[in-house]
Amino acid sequence: MESDEKSINIYEPPKWGFHLISEVVNGRLAMIALFTILTIEIITKQSIFKILDLRN
Repeated sequence: MESDEKSINIYEPPKWGFHLISEVVNGRLAMIALFTILTIEIITKQSIFKILDLRN
């Protein structure tokens, strides 16, 4: 029994705006940045603002 169905592409990337892969990469970089900042604050026992001298 043969199937005459054509393969259907459910996800078509948009021509403009948000792309799925860029949203995934952005989310992963945000998680890495948050983890890094929290790790630095825990190790140094200072806030990131004081380390960067943004707070007097």
